[in-house]
Amino acid sequence: MIDLLGPAFSSTLLRMTAKRLGIALVLALAACQTQDPCARSGTACGGDPTGTWQVVGACREPVYLPPVPITYDNQPASMARQSPPEPTSSDWCSGLTYDPGRGLTNFVFPHDALALSNGGQVNYNADGSFGAILSLTGYGQVDLSATCLQRFGVVPTCDQLGTKLETSAANDGSYHDVMCSDDGDLGCHCTYRITFNPAGGALNGVWSANGTVLNHFASGFLLPSLADYCVDPSGTMTLWSHDQTDLWEQAGLRMVVLQHM
Repeated sequence: MIDLLGPAFSSTLLRMTAKRLGIALVLALAACQTQDPCARSGTACGGDPTGTWQVVGACREPVYLPPVPITYDNQPASMARQSPPEPTSSDWCSGLTYDPGRGLTNFVFPHDALALSNGGQVNYNADGSFGAILSLTGYGQVDLSATCLQRFGVVPTCDQLGTKLETSAANDGSYHDVMCSDDGDLGCHCTYRITFNPAGGALNGVWSANGTVLNHFASGFLLPSLADYCVDPSGTMTLWSHDQTDLWEQAGLRMVVLQHM
């Protein structure tokens, strides 16, 4: 091809095109970056954490662990390009077992990540020990199809199912206010409130500070939990996860704000 515009113009045009492509690539990469729901809004400054603190704020990523498949042994396996066989027990049934004589005998309440509720208490003692009483709260819901409800030869109404689930939840102690309603297709839509105390509600161990990093060596855990922290003169202390680790070994917990008591 004959360059009718001259080599200087062609060279300039190529540089401009490359520059525009570079800018477009940078903008595309920036747009594809995942937004951090618990992005740090302050700077770690260290300080003396000794004292009794109350949880007044927290941020936890919406992590979700897929449930362990709930299936019977020796189910037929599907071959490639073939439709899967009808399962004898389905994951979407949440492990529901309904005995004709005894009623509900098993159920798994599914839920996403729970939030660290305000009001929890953390103690950093002068002797190097620490204790934390934490509580996680949230809401859950599940849809149970007609196939799930009827596969044991029992056809409970949604009111009956809700009563049975409420009894099961009362025995567990973590699930409350269970309500089941007709979904319009012979199935039930159930909702419930969740209050869960990890590790029995209390964490204990020893702590140490290294600059702006707070080390927690909790009893029962092999590795320490690290937190970047800042004690503010106003009487608040903020803890951020160190290198994207979990605060106090609570999955997804990235930031906690504490008020000195």
